[in-house]
Amino acid sequence: MNDGIITPKGYRANVGKPKEITLPSGSKIIVKRLSPMDYIEEGLSDIPNDFYKFIVELGAGIAKVDSESDKKNLELFEKYLRITVEKGSVQPPIILKYDPEKKESHLVFAELTIEDQKYIIDVITGKA
Repeated sequence: MNDGIITPKGYRANVGKPKEITLPSGSKIIVKRLSPMDYIEEGLSDIPNDFYKFIVELGAGIAKVDSESDKKNLELFEKYLRITVEKGSVQPPIILKYDPEKKESHLVFAELTIEDQKYIIDVITGKA
């Protein structure tokens, strides 16, 4: 008997339920919120502390990519963004990089407005 206590699997399924959202541009899409397990399963489990500082600097527009550490942080960020966008988008599917074979079936993240991009990321990561 579990007295209504949710299982880890049940929690992840509940958090990750697809939901329709309206983007700032007015378009409607379906996304799902990702859990930390989604990132861990994709290999983002051991993130160095300087990565978070890099992300803050990137968001502020002051990040420099001139050291080996910065290059690794940029690679980590691109992987994080790919996982977020590609695993979190449901309908239409969104891809991070253009693929001519998916031109008719997928949106490319770069073709979305900055406002739509930010909102999608915020919803998928649970910030909105």
